Amino acid sequence: MAEVPHYILYEHAVGFALLKVKEFEDAALIIPEVDASIADVQKFNGIVKLVAFDPFKNTEAALENCNALSEGIIFLTKQVCIISEYFFLEIVDDDEEKAAEIIESARTSMGMDISDMDLANIERFASRVASLAEYRQHLHEYIKDRMSSCAPSLSALIGEQVGARLISHAGSLTNLAKYPSSTVQILGAEKALFRALKTRSATPKYGLLFHSSFIGRASAKNKGRISRFLANKCTIASRIDCFSEVRRLFKLFCIFYNLKFEVPVSTFGEFLREQVEERLKYFETGELPQKNLDVMVKAQEEAKDVQGKVLKKRKKAAKKARKIMEDLANTTVEEPVIVTETDKKKKKRSIEAEVEEEKPKKKKKAKKEVE
Repeated sequence: MAEVPHYILYEHAVGFALLKVKEFEDAALIIPEVDASIADVQKFNGIVKLVAFDPFKNTEAALENCNALSEGIIFLTKQVCIISEYFFLEIVDDDEEKAAEIIESARTSMGMDISDMDLANIERFASRVASLAEYRQHLHEYIKDRMSSCAPSLSALIGEQVGARLISHAGSLTNLAKYPSSTVQILGAEKALFRALKTRSATPKYGLLFHSSFIGRASAKNKGRISRFLANKCTIASRIDCFSEVRRLFKLFCIFYNLKFEVPVSTFGEFLREQVEERLKYFETGELPQKNLDVMVKAQEEAKDVQGKVLKKRKKAAKKARKIMEDLANTTVEEPVIVTETDKKKKKRSIEAEVEEEKPKKKKKAKKEVE
């Protein structure tokens, strides 16, 4: 069976370049000589081959495509509409440029006519892919919001996606906080662990933590060390998020003022991330990192300041909301009176009775007595 070719989409300031990989091994990236040889044009041509190049028409199109790549936006349905315009000639009536492009592409085309059924299925599939990409973006925003509210330190340390996977695999944030760092390190690699114990081979160095950027940035000999150090910091971050005094006090405050419970403090996670960065630098250059006690003292002081600001802001918002509710409760709104037909009749009768009472009564003539 022939090997599936690999392609690379390269983004440049003037357009997109599609490159085909001739022969390359991922393991060679570790060797510094191979990394330096890529800068040579002749050697680079031996690795990849230029297949196509699509230049941008203007600066506006370049900016739009760059933003689309950074935001993960897919223009698949738009491209299908463009293809359908090229296919249906009646759409391009009175357009000489499009007609010339169609004639030029027809000379080198090796395809066949697309039926209406096939084109409808292609458009449906393209819109489905675009909707899935949009759903993925919404899901990412949801995970980001939820992680920032329930586990801010853990998400600040290793990111929202890896943190959410750890919590999901453990079952809950409380279960993750109760795990030791050795369990967190191999969380997600249980199958490889039991296989290694059964065959008496080397145990895995990392599980779900492999998806963290720190593991990828470390060299091959330091991956196990940085994985162990990162698991230790993840355990600390999860315990801070779950059992910290700040979280408990903030929860009581939100219950008292009837507010939505959120934990906005991610200070500890940011300081723990700096510690991992310093440890990576220590493995590469030998520069000694700061002591853990000094870092935690700084983190605690800054966390108190941030928490005080948040509590003050929330207290002010709660007072404002409570005042608005009191004003609404004090203001009385007159209910509209619904007049029925029976009420109209009663009112008419009462008016007629009042009119009759006001009329002066005629004096009766005294009857003459007949003798």
